[in-house]
Amino acid sequence: MSDYRKPKGMYTILPLPFTENFEIKEDVLLEAIDWAVGAGARGIVATGSVGEFSHLDREERLRVMEVSLARIRQHAGVDAIAMTAAAGTLETIYYTKYAKELGYDYVLIVPPFYWRVGEEEVWRHFRMISEAVKIPIIVYHNAVTSKFDISVKFARRLAEIPEIVGMKEMKHDMAFLMSLYGALSTKLSLMQTFRVYLQALLMGAAGGSITCFALPACVRITELFEQGELAKAMKIQQALNELFKGSTEGAGVLGRIKTACSLTSGLDFGPPRPPYLAPGKEEMAILQANFDRLTDAMVSSK
Repeated sequence: MSDYRKPKGMYTILPLPFTENFEIKEDVLLEAIDWAVGAGARGIVATGSVGEFSHLDREERLRVMEVSLARIRQHAGVDAIAMTAAAGTLETIYYTKYAKELGYDYVLIVPPFYWRVGEEEVWRHFRMISEAVKIPIIVYHNAVTSKFDISVKFARRLAEIPEIVGMKEMKHDMAFLMSLYGALSTKLSLMQTFRVYLQALLMGAAGGSITCFALPACVRITELFEQGELAKAMKIQQALNELFKGSTEGAGVLGRIKTACSLTSGLDFGPPRPPYLAPGKEEMAILQANFDRLTDAMVSSK
């Protein structure tokens, strides 16, 4: 049994704001951290996937980790989580060590990406990290980006590593999730993504690890769940799941997510870095209409 404190509550991932020339807007990043805490976040993930960690050079990434932590620490009781993943183990260890030195509470790590990996390689990856840096780890299960799908059996094996205290789960296959929660909910904190957030609460999720466009909605779903107002919570969940309905499938995901975060927070996160594109006029109109329906569902729940 691990002695580390397990993550719990609503964690959110913030996009990294850029100017039209793709330069980092630190002032907006700091505003975004304040906004997220005010909206109900109890953990902030720095340099996450939508924080475009893979699009930053080393100096930029370290700087964002530094300024993010300094601002997070201004908010008592809010956990600081650094995404320290990289394509290889040694680079992941480098960023994980830096997160530990800065004083982050947790690191979030997706399995190695680009080349496909097998279970023994992923096991070696997390084992080497845990041996090199004594900091609690949240495994990020996202087979879309990493190309590695974590089975329930392998998740049990990962849970044997003392530093692994949680898992951010992206899947929304209910049969898989029921098996996962049944096997691991007493061993790890399971932090669910937005698409089945309400259903995950019913299965015993420790909280959420979501991009900030879903933050107010998931906070409200949690409130309604705790009040036993499941029908109202489900209406918000359904509207949230339809936020990107009608958008082009495949391409443009990052741009849509950043734009949705801007709509939710009222902050300008700007465009993603090339080659990724922001939504065009037609797609923007669809996104705005879907966002308005989500807003209506939130209002009607009161």
